[in-house]
Amino acid sequence: MTKPHYHLLLLLNGDAYRGINSSSFSPNGDYEGNNLLHRIVRAWSRAIGWPQDAMRGLVHVAKDKLTGKFYTYHFHRDDHAAFAEVFFGASYLCKVHSKPLAQRIHCFEGSRR
Repeated sequence: MTKPHYHLLLLLNGDAYRGINSSSFSPNGDYEGNNLLHRIVRAWSRAIGWPQDAMRGLVHVAKDKLTGKFYTYHFHRDDHAAFAEVFFGASYLCKVHSKPLAQRIHCFEGSRR
C-alpha cells in the first residue's frame, strides 16, 4: 500500500437522511451546502485540521458502475435480504490485501458511543 487511506461505513436514520443528494460543489467551489456529502467533508476537514479548500478529492463516495448512483442502502430491522446486501458491501472495507497488518497501524475501528 503506497498511501494510507480510510474507508467508512455510515449507518444513519433513513427518516432523517435519504441519501448523499449531490456530489457537486457549492457555487463558490466550497462545501457549504446542506446536503450529506458537504456535511461529511466539513466534518472530515475539521477532524484533520485542513481548510475546506484543500479537501477536494479527499472524500470519495463510491458509485455503482452500472447505474451511476451512489452506493446507498435502505433497510429495516427485519429486512434480511437488504441487510445481507449491506453486509456484503461493507465487507469490501475489510479486505485483508490492503490492510497494513502487523505494522503497528490501527486499521479497524467502530464507534465508541
